[in-house]
Amino acid sequence: MSDNPILQWVKSHIVIVICVLVILGSLIAGPVVSDGWNAELSKDVASRWRKDRELDKSGEQGFVWPGQNPRDGEQQVFLTSDLIKEYNVVAKARVAQSDEVVAQILANNRGDFDVVMPELFPVPANPDRDLEVLPPELHRRIDAAYDAMLTAIHAGPPPTIEELQEELEARRVDFVDQHFMKGGSDRLDSEQEKELREHLTMQRLAFCRDRANEIGVYLSKETLDPPRYVNTQKPSLEEMFTWQWRVWVLSRITAAIGEINGDSAEPQAPIHSVDQISVRGLMDVNTPAAGARSFGSGSGGSGGGGRPGGGLGGGPSGGGVGGVSVPKAKTRDYSRSVTGRITNEKFDVVLVDLDMVVSLERLDEVLEGFSTPMALSVLDLEVSRVDAFDALGRGEYFGESPVARLVVTVETLWLREWSREFMPDQTRMRIGIAPRAANEGDSGGSF
Repeated sequence: MSDNPILQWVKSHIVIVICVLVILGSLIAGPVVSDGWNAELSKDVASRWRKDRELDKSGEQGFVWPGQNPRDGEQQVFLTSDLIKEYNVVAKARVAQSDEVVAQILANNRGDFDVVMPELFPVPANPDRDLEVLPPELHRRIDAAYDAMLTAIHAGPPPTIEELQEELEARRVDFVDQHFMKGGSDRLDSEQEKELREHLTMQRLAFCRDRANEIGVYLSKETLDPPRYVNTQKPSLEEMFTWQWRVWVLSRITAAIGEINGDSAEPQAPIHSVDQISVRGLMDVNTPAAGARSFGSGSGGSGGGGRPGGGLGGGPSGGGVGGVSVPKAKTRDYSRSVTGRITNEKFDVVLVDLDMVVSLERLDEVLEGFSTPMALSVLDLEVSRVDAFDALGRGEYFGESPVARLVVTVETLWLREWSREFMPDQTRMRIGIAPRAANEGDSGGSF
């Protein structure tokens, strides 16, 4: 046995010695071990964080609200059930707005147009009887529709040469009697002749001015060129519908003239006279070129009383009936007009050429008046001088402001969504619309 007191104490207190050694070892090795643990833990946490981020990013989606441009409004979001519900609400509202816009366009394009003889269009109840009996009555109603156009815009002709001669002769007799104390057939000296000529010149001007103040625009029924009817030449249902459609076209044009002029008497109106009107492209899928007018300044022209137009060619085919090729919807042809619009599956383009005398200072009002969205557009125009004194020789008084001759081509659009429901099958097939079914009440389709 050793007599070393330290060893004796260690042996006697072995547990305490072991604990002290453990504590000292931990103080030395602990930091080293903990540093390793911390590094491993940090690595694990970073790895888990990256995975969580990747999962988060995979849950985000590109999102655009209905109606927004993706370039302007796209954002990255989580597609939650609440967001989807809100999206559906907004989408339904957008659809409702779109439907309202389409309905408004359709209503504006149709206006209050209707057929003048529902018992004939689109399908006669008894074709054999009605096509024999009803044409004279239809022609009477069509003719009355032309009269109504003129009445609505207070249109009228200038005094005729016969009226001018009769009026001036009466005023000559009165003047000679009151101023020279002579009879109508008595001879006048040179001074009296000069005074009489000056008086009659003023009287002629006053008479024409008074007539101009009674109307809104110089426009005659002959200029509108209503269709002729001959009892021995029975028109087809297709031709009679052309009468009806032409009434719609000219009603839209004359209504625009009425809006432009308002309630102004002719000398103060922007449009003084309409000398010629021509309708082109009616019942024709081959839309005419805007610049190919049937008349120009100072030239003659025919309004076209109402027989169906010619060519049945077309642009890029979008379908058709009976060999008639109809361009697809949204087809454009800028070689025909500045708008590029041509007759297609959705609408018909009918051109109207007008030769008018207008106020030079108010030319912009005239052009703006013939521009209505989805109804009227000005495609081509030509402006030239007018000799107001020469016009006065024809009884036309245009007031004191400068005037000009305006030859203009106006594009009119007719949405098939509503117009085809009135069309006879012959008309529908002529412009590439399928004939109605035997039990069809509405032609259906979509705009």
